[in-house]
Amino acid sequence: MRRRRTPGLGGGAGGASPALPALQRGHRATGRLRQRCGRAADPVHGRSVTRSIAAAAADLRSGRNTCAQLAVEALESLRRWEPHLNAWIDFSAPLALANARRLDQELESGHDRGPLHGIPIGVKDNILTADFPTTCASRAPMPATASRASGAEADSVTALRDAGAIIIGKTNLHELAMGNPYIGEVANPFDLSRNASGSSSGTAAATAAGTIFGGLGTDSGGSIRLPAAVCGVVGFKPAYSRVSLRGLLGGSYTMDHIGPIARSVDDVRLLYSVIRSAGPSPAETSRTDRIVVGHVTRLSMADPDEEITARVGEAAERLARQGMEVREVSLEGLELLPYAAIGYAWPEISSHHRAGLRGQRKLYGDAVRPLLDLGEIISARQYGLAQRSRSYFLRQVMSGMAGVDVLLMPTTPMTAGPMVADADTEAVVGGDSPDLFRFTRYTLPWNVIGFPAMSVPCGLDGDGLPIGAQLVARPRDEELVFTVASAHAAAFDWGWPQHPTPVAGVEA
Repeated sequence: MRRRRTPGLGGGAGGASPALPALQRGHRATGRLRQRCGRAADPVHGRSVTRSIAAAAADLRSGRNTCAQLAVEALESLRRWEPHLNAWIDFSAPLALANARRLDQELESGHDRGPLHGIPIGVKDNILTADFPTTCASRAPMPATASRASGAEADSVTALRDAGAIIIGKTNLHELAMGNPYIGEVANPFDLSRNASGSSSGTAAATAAGTIFGGLGTDSGGSIRLPAAVCGVVGFKPAYSRVSLRGLLGGSYTMDHIGPIARSVDDVRLLYSVIRSAGPSPAETSRTDRIVVGHVTRLSMADPDEEITARVGEAAERLARQGMEVREVSLEGLELLPYAAIGYAWPEISSHHRAGLRGQRKLYGDAVRPLLDLGEIISARQYGLAQRSRSYFLRQVMSGMAGVDVLLMPTTPMTAGPMVADADTEAVVGGDSPDLFRFTRYTLPWNVIGFPAMSVPCGLDGDGLPIGAQLVARPRDEELVFTVASAHAAAFDWGWPQHPTPVAGVEA
């Protein structure tokens, strides 16, 4: 995809900023460039935005920092990392700096938009933004609203903009949030030879690398939680319909969710409190009686790797030491859930692309076309039968959650995989495993029944790769996910800025 080329960080609408070298858009990192990069080892040179949103906000209000300087820090970090991560599809330094200076003027005049005032974030490129085109990482035809000229914007993006967030640009994803031979995979900041999963990989990787404080992802089967887990950050999929989907392009309207990714539970809470469109904010409710956590030790969907089982078990022990009651539970009867999900997710996704598939079929990637074709051959009767299965899976989950407030389980069955084209899509359509949707086996159920779920870091494997633990609650108990996640964070010293650092070959 040809990307608009941007003047140096000191040029264009942003005005002079001599501290910054030139940064231009262009094609992403080549294989040769990535081969020069090994495991994270060298120290960070210069500042990355690895402090919390609250700490950055305090610096802005005390005069220790400015919105413009905070944007500069984010853009400097982007310059160092992006040739190796491939996390961004589009960004604009002049626009970010112009918005930052405007927000500085507002603070000086007494207009404070709140905790996100002046905070740099990213938005996944299947969510409409008024000042950037939306491509869904594809050459396929997009609706007119995807054009920047349309001025169309998702409700969630407008809410963040109104709250003072600085949108640095649009983050990378799998093509149409399914498979990505076109823009290319996003590398994992903890090990550039590994991928960042998907499909909200760009937001997760950029957040982990300290390029942004956080941002928006979308999740129809785990696409917020999976990249959050393998990149060592926090990702939250809200309960169904809690965040407006207006302005989300081309997904499954009964399984899609928009949600935040950030480096801490508190930062995710802040972002979510802004984009949430239904029900009370998680900060507005509290629970005083003892919370019962169900540690899922038996999964009918197959067991995770041993190291993941061990780290999640340690998370259960930490919660018990925090005063919560932890019980071992099992989830049974979900083996057929991925197959049922095909019956309603693929027809819904395919419905957005019928005209494009008939008239411009070659513009769709090779990994995406068969998935869209699958949606076209599922009949209305089959779709209806598949939808009816949701009530069965809901009953199975409710049975497993009897007497339990929050479930604790792995986010992924394994840590980050190697950088091979379309690794996640291969897992979906077969690959080398008999397990359909093998990487989403622990995340997909919560999209099917609409329960809120959050992935939090819970340690590293023997190769130094992040492991995520997943917390799940009933829709009415969404705030309990935050309560338990905060308790885990208080007891677990993950500790940003314990974050990946530029490695050999990453310009400092």
